[in-house]
Amino acid sequence: MTESRADTEALRRDIEAFSAMNASPGEGVTRFSFSAEDRAARDYFIARAESLGLVIRIDPVGNIFARLPGINEDLPPILTGSHLDSVAHGGRFDGVVGVVCALEAVRLIRESGRGNIHPVEIVVFVEEEGPHFGSPLTGSRCLTGVYDADKLKTLKNPAGLSFYDAAKEFGLDPDALPSGILRPGEVSAMIEVHVEQSVVLDREGIHLGIVSDIAGMRWLKIEIRGESNHAGATPMGYRRDALAPAAGVVLEVERCARDFPSTVATVGKITCRPNVPNVIPGCVEFTVDIRDTNPEGIERVHKSAVNLLEKLAAEKGIEYSLEVTGSIEPTGCSPRVARALKTAADLRGVSYRMMTSGALHDAAVMAAVTEIGMLFVPSVNGRSHVPEEETAIADIGRASEVLFESLMLLDSAAG
Repeated sequence: MTESRADTEALRRDIEAFSAMNASPGEGVTRFSFSAEDRAARDYFIARAESLGLVIRIDPVGNIFARLPGINEDLPPILTGSHLDSVAHGGRFDGVVGVVCALEAVRLIRESGRGNIHPVEIVVFVEEEGPHFGSPLTGSRCLTGVYDADKLKTLKNPAGLSFYDAAKEFGLDPDALPSGILRPGEVSAMIEVHVEQSVVLDREGIHLGIVSDIAGMRWLKIEIRGESNHAGATPMGYRRDALAPAAGVVLEVERCARDFPSTVATVGKITCRPNVPNVIPGCVEFTVDIRDTNPEGIERVHKSAVNLLEKLAAEKGIEYSLEVTGSIEPTGCSPRVARALKTAADLRGVSYRMMTSGALHDAAVMAAVTEIGMLFVPSVNGRSHVPEEETAIADIGRASEVLFESLMLLDSAAG
């Protein structure tokens, strides 16, 4: 039998089609969950999946499942997929690569004639990115029972619309969320393909990365409150400037993260009020994103920020509040799934290396209910979450073929 090969032109067409469903043409890809662009992308995916003979199911919050029936429909499905939402002005490949590789892998299963014992399902998670409603991995957290409908009412976009209400306006039924929860044993395994979002594979000239561990994350929202006053008439010793201590905390977060080898920490959003040149800032809000494969590193940066805030409150007469708006523990990938990915890469003659993921992924949440694995595809120059994001179509084709082989290996081993 001739070895099945990925259709790279079909992969290219799918990626170009998804990138056209975009609220910021010419300025990167902006596709927020429940937007018109998101609906168009979802409709395109469903049409492509149905053209492969897959059966579509959409859960109460908008996660899409496209099922290739198995020889034994009583067996739990093997999942693969990723997401279609984007950050503002992001790239064409983030999330989308995992979706198009899943479609191509399923096409290869059908073309190969091998027959899959387990059902194979492509999953497209809703609201993976998080900045729009303030919480990443929302779809997978709903799917695994971490979030309920009440929690979704607290997640709001900048206009004040909650995820719960946006989902209802989109035609979904978040109150029925309990009916869609997955429990351990209901999924055989899951593989997520994703662009690396870093420089390692590209610089080392390696085709693919097999992930051993996914970093944990903690998001903090910090508010520092001082007192607005005249910038010229208020002596330095009588000020309660909110921005100066905020700057100190930002620098402390960076310093602490640099001192711990595997930690990264980012202050990515700052709001200063009243934000005019000649008024002392009275209130500053900012976010802190801390990530590490070692939970000690996350805790260390968090505690360092709290300690400095307490010190500044006593010294400067300011007040502060700190809220943990999102958190996920570091996650190890399944050795069984990693072995399948390694064997698949060897079968296809594709170079690979083991690596960790500093970025968050839905697969990490899914580890609560099943064994997970991740396959990384090189990001050219390591760029991601920016319009310049690029991944070679040949590497996406290789990833599709390795995904196909690994799904078949997991299917036969577990069947």
